[in-house]
Amino acid sequence: MKSIRKAILSYVFIFVLLQAFIGTTYAQGDYPIKPVNLIVPWPAGGLSDIIGRLIAETGRKYFPQPLIVVNRPGASGIAGMQELVNSKPDGYTTAFATNSEGGSSLHILHAAYTIDSYTIICRTGGQPVCIATKGPWNSLKEFVDYTRKNPDKVRAGVPGLGTIVRLTGEQFAIKADIKFKVVPFKGSAPSLTALMGGHIEIGLMNVPEIISQYKSGELKILCVFSDQRSKPLPDVPTTREQGFDVVGGATQFIIVPNGVAKQIREKLDGAMKKIVEDPEFQKRTTELGYNPSYADSETSKALIKAWYKTSGELYNMLGMKKE
Repeated sequence: MKSIRKAILSYVFIFVLLQAFIGTTYAQGDYPIKPVNLIVPWPAGGLSDIIGRLIAETGRKYFPQPLIVVNRPGASGIAGMQELVNSKPDGYTTAFATNSEGGSSLHILHAAYTIDSYTIICRTGGQPVCIATKGPWNSLKEFVDYTRKNPDKVRAGVPGLGTIVRLTGEQFAIKADIKFKVVPFKGSAPSLTALMGGHIEIGLMNVPEIISQYKSGELKILCVFSDQRSKPLPDVPTTREQGFDVVGGATQFIIVPNGVAKQIREKLDGAMKKIVEDPEFQKRTTELGYNPSYADSETSKALIKAWYKTSGELYNMLGMKKE
């Protein structure tokens, strides 16, 4: 009798396992069968939010279910990242995150996750940093030559001491062997106001924040910190073109929690690649000063890790790394 009962229990156990396996396989094969959340770890109305919503809008062409933008601002992007990391790894919670909350900010802010706590699906693009000015310089070389002869005389506005923009400027100062006086502001808007009013000589800023003043002729842009020219600023040379190997700026990625099945990740990646390369998406985001540029998971992870290492060294030099 015991052997019969044992055999029955074994069959039941095997049956349950088979059902679970079949159910999981079926669910992955049919993914997605409901809307997919896209967490934006920043407030509504900012560039990350706008690009995230354009991804969701364009996704209607290439994704069988709606992408729903969910704003989760707080703690400089940490709150939204934490929600993503802690979410169920079923492919229905994704995030549109940057190399700040996903990388460099982890050196100075306390978070319950690391750069290995999430999986990158792909890169969608970025917004390079640039040097804007109303000063007498018409090229980066002219600016560097002047600043080398006049250390700490140039005042450089940044939208915060711990921002990627500031780190890019510091990285450039090291490479160019120059010294300028960093003037921190609470965001890009007051920094731009100070630049326009002549209270600072240069502004280190993201391209989208300065593009209208550049196009109107109110400001000059001496360079963009990018490996290729900014699409909305095709006539502005990169730092590399001018002899300085410095690339910097916010880069955006689509990420998911660890544990999402490969089949689901591949479906997300395929759809996101089509979205980023969609001509209308390219046009609309470029007009905003964004550089849409797809890169696969492996390339994106390498970019995050490289930036994490570089930013850690810069924060350490500046005495800003958390205890």
